[in-house]
Amino acid sequence: MKRPSDQQLRERLMQPSPKRQGQPVDAMTPPDQEMAVWVTLDMLKPYEHNPRQVQNPKYEEIKASIRAAGLKHKPPVTQRPGEKHYTICDGGNTRLQILRELYEETGESRFHAFYALYRPWQSEVKMLTGHLSENDNRGQLLWIERAKGVVDAKAMYEEESGNTLSQRELIKRLAEDGYQVAQSHISKMLYTVEHLLPTLPNTLYSGLGRPQVEKLISYREACRLLWERCTEEVTPEGFGEAWHQTMAWFDDEGQTEMNWSIVVDRLCGMLADHTGVHFNVCELTLDNIVTYRKRRWDLEEHQAFEALDVELQQMRDPDAQPPSLYPPLPEPATGGAPVVKVPASAPGREPQSQPQTDPQAEQLPSPRTLSRDAPTDDERAESAELLRLREQVAALEREKQQLSESPSPSVPVFSESASEADSGPMVAPAEEACDWPEGAARTEAERAARLEGLTQSRWEETPGSAATVTIWPASSACPASTSSSWLPWRHRCSPVRPPRPLPTSGLSKASRMSLAHCVFVSVNWCRSSLAGAASAAATW
Repeated sequence: MKRPSDQQLRERLMQPSPKRQGQPVDAMTPPDQEMAVWVTLDMLKPYEHNPRQVQNPKYEEIKASIRAAGLKHKPPVTQRPGEKHYTICDGGNTRLQILRELYEETGESRFHAFYALYRPWQSEVKMLTGHLSENDNRGQLLWIERAKGVVDAKAMYEEESGNTLSQRELIKRLAEDGYQVAQSHISKMLYTVEHLLPTLPNTLYSGLGRPQVEKLISYREACRLLWERCTEEVTPEGFGEAWHQTMAWFDDEGQTEMNWSIVVDRLCGMLADHTGVHFNVCELTLDNIVTYRKRRWDLEEHQAFEALDVELQQMRDPDAQPPSLYPPLPEPATGGAPVVKVPASAPGREPQSQPQTDPQAEQLPSPRTLSRDAPTDDERAESAELLRLREQVAALEREKQQLSESPSPSVPVFSESASEADSGPMVAPAEEACDWPEGAARTEAERAARLEGLTQSRWEETPGSAATVTIWPASSACPASTSSSWLPWRHRCSPVRPPRPLPTSGLSKASRMSLAHCVFVSVNWCRSSLAGAASAAATW
């Protein structure tokens, strides 16, 4: 082949190119596989449906770590079809916010441009579940944040499929996308977002945990069941508004636990105001519902609404149940008034006059006669048992009255010689029934004579009334360790009056024992005082 000349080559090169068949594009299509891409802060944007609504509790620690060592864990990014910016996926919004703050503070380029891990675009729900799984695995999401994320994911699934998902199908779809959650949690999450979030947003986003939320759900359901029981007093549609107006007062920022005593009190007051049921009946019914549902008991089988039904029946038809007393009074066997036995008076004393009874009060019918039905065999047996118990109580009252009216014995006085000679146990008096010790004053004359003998008189010393105390010299030792040639000193002290019995006829048994104890302590104190005086005199 003949080589073309230079002129021919020049002409061929100057010919126009083939006509373009496609349309021009401004940017390249995103990659279809994972790869590292060089990005800047201007090319990134956070995920707008991020389930985390509250600042990360470790925000300052992460910021200090990135400031000191740089960005070690690159945030994963993706790109929606038709968008120019990259979007954070599978967690990393906190790191993006920290990088922007550090770049504004320092201006260093290492916080502005870096390599990021690119992942191909899948779907909106995949991105949402990726954020949920990443944050929940670190245990840093609040209960309300998880619940809100699950509700948003459910709405996205239903939008894609066009059908309503059940809880079981929702759990299956979330597990396929990498987010595991229990079915019991799913139902409570949906309930929290639907009924509790509009009323308590600040409390939930302050960190109200799952146990508190579960308890709040149980009380709301109990109030709803009680409300629906009162069909004639209220309408079922009014419960939501009444609940919201009552519980909105408890929505406070920084509150992680509810004051349940006040909450239950306000809920019972709300139910009592709207339904007209007594406050105590509302409180009892609420407690029954919450307790039985926790034990998984059937409410109708265990009569959780029994007190409420009786109250509602009384409100709707006051004449249906006549008033009655509980426990009912026993009926007499012969149809007359019940016989009350009067305790007998003590011997030697005038019988006490019985109080006059009102004849009109005796003619009043007993509460048993107010009921429509005749008493059953069980009620008759119960009445006989109550009558027998009342007879026993009356017998005990008579015995108590006899003991209180009987004269009390005198308290023995502990003298020095008696306490030294008689160191054995005390012997009970022979007469147990009357409790009369030997030598006690039984008549008023004996008591007056003994009281007259206790009066103060001029002291006269007799040879036998003086007591001598042996005083040991300070320089000498105890007689047990000295010789028999030592001669003790003699010191005459104040005379001791002979003891006389004290009048204790009007005292009870406990008072007599207390008085005997005081006398015993006084005698011991006198002994110690005499020994101290003797020791002081010897030293002097």
